[in-house]
Amino acid sequence: MIFLSAGHHDKDPGAIANGVKEADLTVELRDLTFQELKKIGANVIMDKNFETLSQYLARIKPGSGSVVCEIHFNAAAPQATGVETIVKAGASAAEKRLAERINSLVGNATGLVNRGVKDETQSHRGRLAILHTKAGISVLPEICFITNKNDLQLYRKGMRQIAKDLARALKDADDLYT
Repeated sequence: MIFLSAGHHDKDPGAIANGVKEADLTVELRDLTFQELKKIGANVIMDKNFETLSQYLARIKPGSGSVVCEIHFNAAAPQATGVETIVKAGASAAEKRLAERINSLVGNATGLVNRGVKDETQSHRGRLAILHTKAGISVLPEICFITNKNDLQLYRKGMRQIAKDLARALKDADDLYT
């Protein structure tokens, strides 16, 4: 089972820059990826726009044979650029492989630089609840920097390809357990 969520939505707009809310981007990419997952026959559950993270985590029951992916967009100085994917401290080899695959597929679709796989302790929050759900594989991709106008433009051009490739990557990771 794949659990797919938008890191921000109705309850939390996330970062806001260049006239764009992170929430709008995360919901858009989540929805496109969900559609692609359904097309390829994946078993997928996604969050609801009105749920808080706590409500979502209470509703879902990922186990060791599941994949959790929460989509985010980064924010920093206007010159910051690229894609990175965050995994939990002590992540498994499978989590690191999926994270690197996500970075590569976003880079291929957009031309953005791969900033690498990051441990959650390198994030500004330190520990990310979505990465600790008891799922077999948990990843949190930061697709691009919304504070960088060029990143946003490249994302917009490549977003449908990202959704398609992300769906395939998540399905392949989930297939490891079937």
